[in-house]
Amino acid sequence: MAISNPERLELYNKLLAAAKKQLQLCKSADWEQEDAQQRLLELIEHRQALIEQISVLDQEPLTSNERQVVEEILAVDEQTAKMMASFKDQFARKLKHVRQGMRTTKAYNPEAVQTEGYFIDRRE
Repeated sequence: MAISNPERLELYNKLLAAAKKQLQLCKSADWEQEDAQQRLLELIEHRQALIEQISVLDQEPLTSNERQVVEEILAVDEQTAKMMASFKDQFARKLKHVRQGMRTTKAYNPEAVQTEGYFIDRRE
């Protein structure tokens, strides 16, 4: 039988709250803005700190309340991961489109070729 640890349950609840904030940010953020990227990085660092605090505590089996919170965290993280994968694919498509445009521009506007000038051969 797992013994309830209120501190560990509180940390799991904080981790759940951080996961929900991360999901909300993913839903509403404009990823082309550096501010949104910075906020995501801060949330990830906060979550990592919480995970480290949990790992320091005793490693007894999870209580039913803790297990429920952990399952909810996993569900939220799964949604976040799907959204981030979608954003990654969108970004890759945009990058491919930009690179294709650069190739097209370069093909139709080649670099200037020097047609006039002097060449002095100093070898004798």
